[in-house]
Amino acid sequence: MNNAITKCIINKSIIDPTVNVVKVWINDEPDWQIIFTYYPNEIHFDQEEIIGLTVEDAQNLHIQRELEYLRS
Repeated sequence: MNNAITKCIINKSIIDPTVNVVKVWINDEPDWQIIFTYYPNEIHFDQEEIIGLTVEDAQNLHIQRELEYLRS
């Protein structure tokens, strides 16, 4: 079972355009999943760095970047 992220889209939130939404596609899943949101004025993600990770790894990367931002 391959649970790696195969596609990633990062868009502005419809509800709050100051927030970016990270949606991913996993081969074994039937639909896109939102895995986290973030404020692009604080941290940044590229789609390419999310592809190939597991959802857990991507969420851990998000937490790590948030913590680095808060500590700066």
